Amino acid sequence: MRRKSQAAEQFIDGLTAHIEGHVLRQKKSYGKRESEIQRGLYPLIVEYVAKHYRQAGYKNPQRKAAEAVYWEGQDGSSKDPKVSVFAARAYPDFIIREPYRIAIEYKQSRSGSLVKRCIGQGLMYIMSEDYDFAYLLFDDQSKNKAILKSMAHPREKSIALRMWRDFNMKMQVL
Repeated sequence: MRRKSQAAEQFIDGLTAHIEGHVLRQKKSYGKRESEIQRGLYPLIVEYVAKHYRQAGYKNPQRKAAEAVYWEGQDGSSKDPKVSVFAARAYPDFIIREPYRIAIEYKQSRSGSLVKRCIGQGLMYIMSEDYDFAYLLFDDQSKNKAILKSMAHPREKSIALRMWRDFNMKMQVL
């Protein structure tokens, strides 16, 4: 597991803010398939990574970003091998290969039980040492946004802070 540098923290925090605040992010995802939502998230992730490369002075930041970001729903196969953990394949929904190895897992549900599965997947990405960071993006589809509201409770806040501090896992509930 890679140590968090200030630059890495800023990159992941910036990605979080970029996705949450982007005008093109589908806000009404209820009833839509995960792959449909992911199709909309992919260009937002590429756009953010391209912005990073533009600021770093790359001549073709868009091409560099397209090479650095992988989505499991895109045509072609990933350069990364799908490895097995506990006799099951562990592969994130999105991968940012550069400037940091980040596994991005997207889940949506009306129930908080899927949040725990998402956290477990993130732990496998980190503890297997295939990725340096895990970014867990959870779309709360409950009627009253109970999962999102729970993130303000002391227990959930503590868990989220420990995930980031001890395991390089950032969780965002939309």
